Amino acid sequence: MQDEQHVEGRLGLAHLALQQERHAEAVRQSQQAISTAETGTHKAYWSPLIAYTNLGLAHYEQQEYEAAHKAFEKAVEAKPNHAIAHYHLGLVAFAQRDLPGAEEHYRRTLTINPDDFHARSNLAVAVLHQGRAAECAELLEPLMVTHPDDVTNLTNYGSALLVLQRFSEALPVFEHLVEL
Repeated sequence: MQDEQHVEGRLGLAHLALQQERHAEAVRQSQQAISTAETGTHKAYWSPLIAYTNLGLAHYEQQEYEAAHKAFEKAVEAKPNHAIAHYHLGLVAFAQRDLPGAEEHYRRTLTINPDDFHARSNLAVAVLHQGRAAECAELLEPLMVTHPDDVTNLTNYGSALLVLQRFSEALPVFEHLVEL
């Protein structure tokens, strides 16, 4: 079989394994694809971004955060301005309780893609956990308009308002939350 077909096949199998929540299989297929691509003769046919993202996601879902971090770093190395690769590094950093690291990667994601709802939401949580409730509220205010029924954002926004002792503003947020 041609190297490029082998690599593409392995990447496809890794993606399917991820979709089926067979994470160990996704790791195995991704690693085989990467190994073949790095040692094969047809290196131009593979996407390191896809391969390392699949590998990182599989490790992340197995709570293998160091391995996930390494894989997502390789994805960023392959495509430095890829918002999703930075977003995934933010998820890993947050899972490892590296709040400044999570903040850094969520901010980088938003620099590349300013409308990324999830990056903004997760950035707000990261800054809230670092004791910066005012910044959290500021980040979430636009999302209260664009995503008024998002339970996570309502909870975090209301919590930030409580920390800031803005009780009259927090009340309708929590009232709306319990109506959902």
